[in-house]
Amino acid sequence: MATSLNGWTAIEHINDPALTLITIPGTKRQVRVATAAAPLFAAFLADWERLMPARLKLDPGPVDGWNYRQSRVSTGLSNHSSGTAVDCRYDVLKADNNRHMTAQEQQILKGILSVYKTHDGHHVLANGYVWTPGKFCDEMHTELSQAWDTGNGAKRNTTLKDVQEVIKALKIDVHGVRPL
Repeated sequence: MATSLNGWTAIEHINDPALTLITIPGTKRQVRVATAAAPLFAAFLADWERLMPARLKLDPGPVDGWNYRQSRVSTGLSNHSSGTAVDCRYDVLKADNNRHMTAQEQQILKGILSVYKTHDGHHVLANGYVWTPGKFCDEMHTELSQAWDTGNGAKRNTTLKDVQEVIKALKIDVHGVRPL
């Protein structure tokens, strides 16, 4: 079986039971992601909706997850192919390798991402805001972390066990709701 860049099994068909369509708590938006990671992504996206300023709210703008395709930046399948990546507000956070988030928005996102970590400090989610502008900057993109993504607090490729640990530690329910 083919895998995406982060080592998760790629999913070729939209009707595969390894994918689920989950509603982002606090919004009318839905996103299709890996079933095993759906509560984690829904909780993260709910935090994004709750904490980001109006121009980056998810309800009025696009949010996408699964898409079986090659990576835009390296050889192999995109993490979207395994349902382990989401793109938020790409109408504002354009895929042009430039920064579109303000310093305040970057700090908010950094704070959100810091919540989603394992007992040993591994950040299970990474966002492209820390990647090199001009070379590759992708602020709309959040994925299950890969070992190379140390700028986002990653220590390794995020595994199913890591995802399950964070879901349990944060008391995230099956719908992506967590106590605040």
